[in-house]
Amino acid sequence: LVVTSALKRAQQTVRHFIERDIPWIQTADINEISWGEHEGLHSTPERVAIYNRMISEWKTGNLDASLPKGETARQLSERVGRFIDWIKTRPEKRILIATHGRTLRCLITMLKGLEPAEMERVSHNNTGLYVIHFQDDAFIFEVENDTSHLADMAV
Repeated sequence: LVVTSALKRAQQTVRHFIERDIPWIQTADINEISWGEHEGLHSTPERVAIYNRMISEWKTGNLDASLPKGETARQLSERVGRFIDWIKTRPEKRILIATHGRTLRCLITMLKGLEPAEMERVSHNNTGLYVIHFQDDAFIFEVENDTSHLADMAV
């Protein structure tokens, strides 16, 4: 099974799997966090400072902090939690999940049993590979953030 966010760039990342007629489900529960008024804007020192203040708030447990008109860590973790509950019910033995940076960070955090305030402990690279097994009601990490599959793509 291939599961992607409802956003185009996650679908483009795994299009080769989708084109093989592997069953595919899209869900907004793993869409990237909404960055509100900062969505799609170039970084500026002021925007970086606002972002860093929000991250600091999250680290101290204020999961209701957000960028102006953006999504909070609490809102993100609620929908990622719904997704985790759903994924546990799936009968498929192999599931490829394609999502986005902050959502992936939240997903990995929660799969490891950490609190959303601990998201900054999880690092990731774009198209980093995780191999995770669900066994005895626990998620076991076999591979984390592996990018060796990108070596052949180096210019």
